[in-house]
Amino acid sequence: MQDNFTYGIYAIVLQMKSMLASLIFHEITLGFGFGFLAATGIYVILLAEEPAHIPLILAHKPNVCFEKIASRSENGTYQTSYTEFQKMYDKIKVLVYSSILAFLVLASIVLLS
Repeated sequence: MQDNFTYGIYAIVLQMKSMLASLIFHEITLGFGFGFLAATGIYVILLAEEPAHIPLILAHKPNVCFEKIASRSENGTYQTSYTEFQKMYDKIKVLVYSSILAFLVLASIVLLS
């Protein structure tokens, strides 16, 4: 009896693995995923003033990013205010996190239906 239960669980797991693999590697799912990532990336690049700073913004806290990104004038003052930088920093972080959340929600809806 124990062997039948083990084989039954194993068969269920293999069937679920096969179903998920066919769903994930389906051309519509891959197209949606790549398109979603591309649209999010393009929007983040358009939103940021300097696209080269996006990895720095995503990896560090705002005060560290401001020190590395902001340029100084000859007398040592910053040319941009910290509040402007904070607004841009928050917009980029919210956009990236909300796009990841939206993608996970849509993927879970597809998997559950």
